[in-house]
Amino acid sequence: MRWTSETVAEHSALVLTPASDSLDAAIEAARQVLGGISDVSNLQVLHATNNVVVSAGDFVAKVTTNNAVAHREYLLARHASSVGAPAFVPVMPPVTSDGFTIVVWPRGTLGAAAPRRDSAVALRSVQQAWRGFDTRLPTLAGRLDEARGLLRSGELDGVLEPRSAAKLDEIVGDGIDAISDRLTVIHGEPHDGNFVVQADRLMVIDFEAVCVGPMEWDAAFFPDDVVAEVWPETHMGLLQQMRVVVSATVSAYCWRHLAVRGEDAEMRSHAQSHLDRAIGQGA
Repeated sequence: MRWTSETVAEHSALVLTPASDSLDAAIEAARQVLGGISDVSNLQVLHATNNVVVSAGDFVAKVTTNNAVAHREYLLARHASSVGAPAFVPVMPPVTSDGFTIVVWPRGTLGAAAPRRDSAVALRSVQQAWRGFDTRLPTLAGRLDEARGLLRSGELDGVLEPRSAAKLDEIVGDGIDAISDRLTVIHGEPHDGNFVVQADRLMVIDFEAVCVGPMEWDAAFFPDDVVAEVWPETHMGLLQQMRVVVSATVSAYCWRHLAVRGEDAEMRSHAQSHLDRAIGQGA
C-alpha cells in the first residue's frame, strides 16, 4: 500500500496489541532494519512500555504495531520540518517487517536538561506549523474515550482497585466535557523525553499522539510561568483541569502495562504517583 494522507486517516484508528507485548520479536524486527544502515552488535533496548525503542550506532528505532500511525508520524514530522519548524524527522519512511513497523531517527542527545521555556518555544513552533497539515487527525476526546474504555474493561482488575478505576474514569470523562470548543493541533505527549538536541538545535520528536484538542493539554506539561509567556492565550482553569486529566490517563496506561508485566517496579511507581496526583487534585 502507498501511504498517503487519506490512507493514514482511514487506518489510524485501529486498536492493536502493543509491540512491547511481543518484546523479543519486536527487537528482532528492529535489528533487521537497523542492520541495513548500522552495526547492530551493540543494539540496546531503551524502553519497552508500549512501543519498543532501541538504539544501535548512530540511530534510534521505534517499533510499533500500528502501521498507519507510524506513517502519519512520518508525514507530520516531514511537514513541520519543511516549513522550518524544529521537528525531528526520521531518516527514512517507516519500514514494515514481521508484523511491526519500524521508524528510525538519527541519534540525538536528550533535551531534558534544556530550559523548559526553550522546550515550550520549540513545541509552539511545531504546533503552528501543523496548522497547515491537510490530513484528518484523531481527536483528544477520542483518545480520552479510549482511556475510559480501558478503565471500564476489567483489564486492570488485577492491578488497580475498581474504586480507583472508577474515579479515574470520572476525571477523564469530565475532561472530555471540558474540551469540546477549544480545538487546535497538539503534540499530545510533550514530556521531557520528547525533546532532543541535534546540531545544537532543540528539536521536538515523537508525533504518534498528535491529535486535535485544546492547546491547554500540551501546556499542561509546563510550569505556569512558562505557559504564561509562551501561550498567553491559555485558559488557566482548563490548564489546571488538563493537568489532572493527563495524570489520570498516564496512570491508566501505566496500570495497563503492569497488568502484563507486573514486575516492573519503576512503572508501578509511575502508576501510583500519577494515580495519587489525579485523585488528590481531582477531588
